[in-house]
Amino acid sequence: GIDHGTVTAVLDKQGFEITTLRRDVATDGRRAVVAYTEDWAEDAQRRDFTINTLLADLSGRVFDPLGRGLADLESRKIVFVGDPAERIREDYLRVLRFFRFHVRYGWGAPNPAALAACAAASRKLNTLSKERVTQEVLKILEVAKCPAVFTLMRTHGLLKSVISPAYEEALLKALIKKQKEPELAARLLLLAGNRLRDVKRMAESLRLPKRTLALMEEIHAAQKTLRDLSAHAVKLCLYLHGALATRQALYILAAPAGFLKIADGAVPQFPVTGKDLLKAGYASGPEVGAVLRRLESQWIKSGFKAISLPAVKTSK
Repeated sequence: GIDHGTVTAVLDKQGFEITTLRRDVATDGRRAVVAYTEDWAEDAQRRDFTINTLLADLSGRVFDPLGRGLADLESRKIVFVGDPAERIREDYLRVLRFFRFHVRYGWGAPNPAALAACAAASRKLNTLSKERVTQEVLKILEVAKCPAVFTLMRTHGLLKSVISPAYEEALLKALIKKQKEPELAARLLLLAGNRLRDVKRMAESLRLPKRTLALMEEIHAAQKTLRDLSAHAVKLCLYLHGALATRQALYILAAPAGFLKIADGAVPQFPVTGKDLLKAGYASGPEVGAVLRRLESQWIKSGFKAISLPAVKTSK
């Protein structure tokens, strides 16, 4: 960070970023060339939102160099410093930062000028790295109030490759209300309209971890397993897809509490292995696999009850 006037000091294995006062010399929408200054107000002028211009000294006294940061903070307004379009041209990631700050700290309708400037710069988001866009999307998705913000973004033509045309604000809102902890894979799945083809399109635009993508697919598959909702279907879902995917799928399907209680139980474990069959006298080879598949099918149909190994057929 030296080129940008930032150093990281490490104390007791914890890093602290320390940045000196700066002013922009040149920007291209992705990065900036900066020069140093000793003017606090000049440094404040290069920041994105008025609430980010507030300063505090070591005694806790707050300073408002532009004279409006505190007022906007108190009224819960996210307002760009100066001309919104100019601020956005300096770094197009500020479009997504605007919505992230609004969902976390804003109240009521967004600032109209800011919203118009964000909409006008929608195509420029394609010039940003996937990593930067992904970080902002996930931070927005962590907030309980995010469903309405994603609807707002879609309305203004933002993140078309991420927010599916099939996205339903009410469905995401209901899921978030039920989740005990924010499981982002389930939220991303609903942002993709709960459709695998839109999950694929989303993955082309975001840099999502493989674990997250795999879990999204598992939750989608779990919903199919639970299509005819019953106690047996929940146990089968636990066995096939795991506890996490099963519970998130039940949330999405608005399943009654009784089924959620079943999902809190132990995941069924198939009690027979290939080694068991070999010990019972079966010859190694395709026969073992065929017997295992048959036993597994019988075990599932029986309601996951204990099973006995079939006797080995011997030739006369």
